[in-house]
Amino acid sequence: SKKAFIVNRVGDMAFLLGMTLMALSAGTLKYYDGGKGVLEVAATKGASAFDLSALNNGAAAFGMGGVALIALLLFIGACGKSAQLPLYTWLPDAMAGPTPVSALIHAATMVTAGVYICARSSALFDLAPQVKLLIAVVGVLTALVAGLTALAHSDIKKVLAYSTVSQLGIMFVAVGSGAYTAAIFHVLTHAFFKACLFLGAGSVIHALHGEQDMRKMGGLASKMKTTNWTFLVSGLALAGAFPFAGFFSKDEIIAEAFHAGGVYPIIAVLTLVVAFITALYTGRQYAQIFGGKARDEHLHEHAHESPAVMTIPLVVLALGAIFAGLLGVPHIGGLQLHALADWLEPVTGRKDAVALEPNMMLLIVGALVGWIGWFLGKTMGTNSSRALLPEKTNTLSIDSLYGKVFGAGGMVISQGARWFDDKIIDGAVNGIGSAVNSLSGALRQTQTSFVRNYALGMAVGAAVIIALFVVGR
Repeated sequence: SKKAFIVNRVGDMAFLLGMTLMALSAGTLKYYDGGKGVLEVAATKGASAFDLSALNNGAAAFGMGGVALIALLLFIGACGKSAQLPLYTWLPDAMAGPTPVSALIHAATMVTAGVYICARSSALFDLAPQVKLLIAVVGVLTALVAGLTALAHSDIKKVLAYSTVSQLGIMFVAVGSGAYTAAIFHVLTHAFFKACLFLGAGSVIHALHGEQDMRKMGGLASKMKTTNWTFLVSGLALAGAFPFAGFFSKDEIIAEAFHAGGVYPIIAVLTLVVAFITALYTGRQYAQIFGGKARDEHLHEHAHESPAVMTIPLVVLALGAIFAGLLGVPHIGGLQLHALADWLEPVTGRKDAVALEPNMMLLIVGALVGWIGWFLGKTMGTNSSRALLPEKTNTLSIDSLYGKVFGAGGMVISQGARWFDDKIIDGAVNGIGSAVNSLSGALRQTQTSFVRNYALGMAVGAAVIIALFVVGR
């Protein structure tokens, strides 16, 4: 909880600064306001609507225009909320909560808020192409790091947690490529299959009396039939296997990145690699849980299917994992498909190009990557209970790096501040008090209550004064 709070505050501070600059430059925080809203002036006046010269040209110090600085700050806020590098480390630990919480908040709603704000602010981000490229790069790197980390885990929920981070990275690749419809499309499909996988994981954990280590599972397909087929369907959707929902949204993002030109095709290839890694660990996870033979006879003997209150939501979400992709089927053979692109066009201002002219070669490659990765992962999971990568890979030492840089650095700063407070601030106050106390102690020695002493003091004082007058003349 502390980690989630602290990491998100970093992003929130940047987001608040971006909102402040937006209000100062555009004069409002409303997106639509009778022609004066942020997105309206962005579409009509362009970057000139976000002039920050009145702020002593503060944006120039960053080497960018006002709109680019605002977009960058909003994106940093989105990185915190949607768990992107370098602010992603909180999300995997947040999976320690109940699986319904993970399914609803960490797969379907809250963590997609960052993707949503970027897609919803498309008119703003289109004015800052350098920020969009940064978003795509951060997105694909996050997806790659989180995907590799998922291969290193044997905890059923940790695998799904890092998978969520990875899929969020793919959504940001879409935003950075200008494919805002594709980003929201993947938000939609991901909500179905990832929520189903989390609840399926909860069903398995419930059946195994709290056990979460996949290396102790296996052979549960016959004992948990409903959980098995819903987990299978959602896993295939996550793997991007045709014709499940994840295939359509994931491959549309990859095609859009190829279509964007410049360096974006390189990002598209890396995203395709991430898609293969996703299929690999998803197939491995399914095989380790439901395939093969039981690795722990005691757990397997007492395993049972979950009650209807748990399996009915699994079925509903699994249906979404199968059919939600139909909302984004591209226009093929003159058929006016892709209902989601039509619905979002008033917001995004355009339809994604590949939704209108799909690249059949990329679709075929995407389908092959999904299925081949799944079967390879399934083979790994069935034949071995070990993870593909060593467990010590963990978060690729990101947490350790933060601990050494920010944790240790923070301790040094706090210890220095403590020394300054004790020695300088308190020392000055205490020193003045000690000086007054010493002076008063010396003056107290003159108060003897003897008249002769006072008379002597007066005589000496008078003598001194007379001497000064004499010397002065």
